[in-house]
Amino acid sequence: MWPFLVVLMAAVGLLAAACSSPGAAGPATAAASAGPVKAVVPPGTPAGTQLRWLISAMAHLPLSDAQVRAHFDAAFLAQVSPAMVNQALQSLDALGNAVASGKVHWNQLLTVTAPLKSLPSGELQDEPDGTQISVQDTAAKMISISDNTAANMLINLVGRPAVETALTTTGMADPALDRPFLTTRELFILNCSMKKQSSSSRHNGCRREGRGSTGPDSRPRTAEIRSMPAAVRYR
Repeated sequence: MWPFLVVLMAAVGLLAAACSSPGAAGPATAAASAGPVKAVVPPGTPAGTQLRWLISAMAHLPLSDAQVRAHFDAAFLAQVSPAMVNQALQSLDALGNAVASGKVHWNQLLTVTAPLKSLPSGELQDEPDGTQISVQDTAAKMISISDNTAANMLINLVGRPAVETALTTTGMADPALDRPFLTTRELFILNCSMKKQSSSSRHNGCRREGRGSTGPDSRPRTAEIRSMPAAVRYR
């Protein structure tokens, strides 16, 4: 159980921006620690209430739509679906296990690259290739603003099999339904490919990458999905 608690110590601060927690504090400094955590005692605050719920819920993913709507801010959910919330939490669980095992460190630097960029929501898709960001800050962006490129970077870091393992360890009834575990980039490419004949595709985000991303190297293209092997994997 303690690898989950490592995740949750980081999540105290990371989830504060996304969850309905009036007056919640900023990211906890304890999140930078990669050492084992024996116990977590949530404070008697709105943020602590959210943490107590999350400790219980992380052992029983995926969350239902009703659970997500009850615990996450409506403005946040106007941009992010419950399915994307679950994808982020499952990825965060796999990351926490990697940190707990010593394979990954919170201050480890990751690099933004074109193959990992996705469509919004998020900010990292607009950063120049080669931009470096810590694992902790990447996780913060994935959780607090549902940064799709950040999610891809973390999946690439821990490896897709690790996230697929998290589907089982967090209690998903039928993990096979979510295998292979697609990155947000792959989901967008697949979605755009399916909608390429629809006139509405120009309005569903398929033709834009973000505010500052106009270069051909940073934009997922329908042709790319055709060239991908059926079981494409970063790792």
